[in-house]
Amino acid sequence: MDTLVKSGTPLHYQISLLLREAIQSGRFLQEKFPSEHELGQQFGVCRFTVRRALQDLEAAGLIERRQGVG
Repeated sequence: MDTLVKSGTPLHYQISLLLREAIQSGRFLQEKFPSEHELGQQFGVCRFTVRRALQDLEAAGLIERRQGVG
């Protein structure tokens, strides 16, 4: 995935855009969607930031979040 840029755009929004592109391109049809912890490590951000990005994707209907399911 692409890297984040230090700009005025919030990190959670940048992450949600990158994940949205990956979802729409079909990337996660072949592989498991990463956990909050894995995404935090990948992007170098805290889980709270990842959680905000995932909330954006859930609100857009792109993902469904269920605790402990993976």
